[in-house]
Amino acid sequence: MGPFGIDMVDPDIDAHRLIVLVGPTGSGKTKMVEGLAAQFPVEAVCLDAMQLYRELELGTASPNEAERSVCPHHLFGAFSVREPLTVASYKKACLEKVAEIQARGNLPLLVGGTGMYLRFLFEDLAGLPKTPSPLRARVDQIHARLGSQRTHQMLARLDPQAAARLHPNDQQRIKRFLEVRILTGKSVVDIWADQKPGATQWPIGIGLAMDKSVLWQRLQVRLEAMLHGGWWQEAKALRDAGLRPDVEALGPIGYASLFEALDSPMDAGKVFERIYIQTRQYAKRQMTLFRRFPYIEWFTYHQPSGYNSSELLAFVQSRLT
Repeated sequence: MGPFGIDMVDPDIDAHRLIVLVGPTGSGKTKMVEGLAAQFPVEAVCLDAMQLYRELELGTASPNEAERSVCPHHLFGAFSVREPLTVASYKKACLEKVAEIQARGNLPLLVGGTGMYLRFLFEDLAGLPKTPSPLRARVDQIHARLGSQRTHQMLARLDPQAAARLHPNDQQRIKRFLEVRILTGKSVVDIWADQKPGATQWPIGIGLAMDKSVLWQRLQVRLEAMLHGGWWQEAKALRDAGLRPDVEALGPIGYASLFEALDSPMDAGKVFERIYIQTRQYAKRQMTLFRRFPYIEWFTYHQPSGYNSSELLAFVQSRLT
C-alpha cells in the first residue's frame, strides 16, 4: 500500500500499455497528442494539476475544443475550484479512468506537467512519515496565523530544496513539507531521493526537452496570446463570482497578478513581466523534477524541424510490441 492507503498500481491496470507524456509548460505536449492520436488508439487523461479545474481554462492553456477533437480527453476541466482535489482523490479518479480506457482496448495517454502527481501514481512515497496529531495542529496554527506566503518563507528557511518546488499559495503541501522537516529534520527531497521505486511496472514514458532560449521565446509568445485571448476576462469573472480566495489557495501561475491588477490598475507590461518570470521559474522546476524519473525517454526539439516524430513514434511502437 502507498500513501493514503491506496495501492500504487491498480491490479486491473497494465502499466506497459499506458503512455505518459511530460515536459515543461510550453514544450508542445498538446501538439504531440495529435501526432500520437494519428498513430495509436489513445485517449488523453489530464496530468496537470490546474487543467483539472473548469474555471481555469484560459490561464492554464488547457486544450481547446479543436485540440480535444483529435481523441477523447478525460478529467480536463472535470472539477471545480470550489472543491479542490487532494492528491489521493486525483489518483483515484485518474487510475479509474485509465482502467476504463484499457477495458475498451485503447491506450491511456497521461499528458501534463505535474510531476508530483506522476510520482504519486507510480512510485511508492510511503516513506514520508505520518504526522502526529499535535504537530499537525501546531503547523495548522502557524499557517492560520502567518498565511501561506509567510509559512512558505518559513519553509524556505528550514528546507530551501522543498520550498523551491512549491508555489507560495500551495497551502496543503507547504504544511505537509513543513511537518516532515520538523518531524525528521530532513528535507522531503532527500527522503524521496533515498527511496527506491516501489512500482514493479513502469509506463511508457515520453519527455519533451527544449533548449531554454527556444522555450523562453515560445512562452513569451504564448503568454501574449493568453493575455489578449480572454485571460483577463476569465480572472475578472472569477473575482466577481467570489472565487478569488479559492483560486489563490490553489496557486495557479498568473491569476494572483491579474487579480491584483484588476483591483488596483497596474501597467500591463509589469503584469506580463511578472507572470513571464513566474512561468520560466516553473518550467525550470518541472525539468528538474522530470529528469529524475527513471523510465522517461527524452526527445529534444531542434530548430526548425521540431521533434523527431518518427523516432518518437517508433519508440512507442517498440514498447508496445
